Amino acid sequence: MSVKIATTRVNLSGGTGLLDITIPGIGTPKAAIFILSWATADNTASTNAKMSIGFTDGVRNRCADLTSNDNGGTSVCSRGFNNSVYHLRSGGGTLHQEGVFDAWIPDGIRINQTTGVTNCLATVVLIGGTEPQCYVGTLTNNASIGGTAAITDPGFTPHTIFFVSANTTSTHVADACLAWGCADRVGGVTTQRSAGIAELNGAATTSVAAYFSNAHACKVLSDAAAGVGIDITSFDANGFTATTRDVAASTSWGYLAVTWGTRQHALSTVFSPTATGASAQTWPGFKPQALIGGQQILGSQNTFTANQNAGGFAAAAVTPAAAYCTSINDQDNVSTTNSQTLSDDTAVHLPDETGTALLVASLTSMDATGYTLNYSTTGVSGRAGWWLAVQAEQDLLPKVQYYRAMMGVA
Repeated sequence: MSVKIATTRVNLSGGTGLLDITIPGIGTPKAAIFILSWATADNTASTNAKMSIGFTDGVRNRCADLTSNDNGGTSVCSRGFNNSVYHLRSGGGTLHQEGVFDAWIPDGIRINQTTGVTNCLATVVLIGGTEPQCYVGTLTNNASIGGTAAITDPGFTPHTIFFVSANTTSTHVADACLAWGCADRVGGVTTQRSAGIAELNGAATTSVAAYFSNAHACKVLSDAAAGVGIDITSFDANGFTATTRDVAASTSWGYLAVTWGTRQHALSTVFSPTATGASAQTWPGFKPQALIGGQQILGSQNTFTANQNAGGFAAAAVTPAAAYCTSINDQDNVSTTNSQTLSDDTAVHLPDETGTALLVASLTSMDATGYTLNYSTTGVSGRAGWWLAVQAEQDLLPKVQYYRAMMGVA
């Protein structure tokens, strides 16, 4: 019985064709998460804010993407929802990068890149082992506040559901939005978190907004107001039920539903420290093998924000063997657009809205009851992020040895 989570970063070249991505020891994966950036080199910002977050279970692909052009007198930005593993466009709509699942291969995944304009860095998270069950699909929420949508396609009761949305059902539409969230069930308790960013297209003065929720599995927004949110109000025998919150509207949400078997798992808000150095987190209560999450430069939760604290958003994956963080930045209230994308081989690297380093942290250790990050750069106030932790394989050994000894088995 096993659960394996591993991450790597690859450079997606321009052009089309098959791409094999492998991580030794993962075995045959059951699902993958792709976090695609517009960055071309490690820890080097690329102009334009472009990010795609997507999932595949080997049968179905879903992703959402955001683009905001840099150095323009008028904002040019867009968003999209697609049946791809990754998908990026220019702010004006030209397709730049797209890939779909082709095959599982030993220790990895084969992607068919159907469009490739230039090289760009992608963080890939592979989920494998004998225990996980995984299913990727689309949730279309009920258009009425308090209305429900029952999802039975997975055919199992999930432990964790990752969500991504661009607040649209279209492959490309004006105005930018990207939301990345998670719902996690431990016993009868459900924890939900979401991070999101948005920008208005065609504005002479940029209008950027953000929202971090500790109450929704995912929540979208526009530059002017917080939008519809979804809560997972029940985990059912064959899936889950999502309830519409806040705004009477319906949109598309890509999801990856996962069971972790016997492994412990936990989801929490984590605020960055205000001093550099080691920051030990014990909220998981077990030793993790992986952390997957989102980070913003917001210092508040459940508050629509449209100011200098809105324009920073990141998604990251961390294991003892590797850590990668992808961030986008988009400056609010300027007459010349200022946006960028960054990919770094560390647990957290999120600049402020101008592109100046704000939060930088590396993994020091996975600990018996959590983990420790070492912050080399931090702000004067805490910034909100969410992390999902999944228990390490070796963390089960003491329990197994204990029960074997109790039963008199050598």
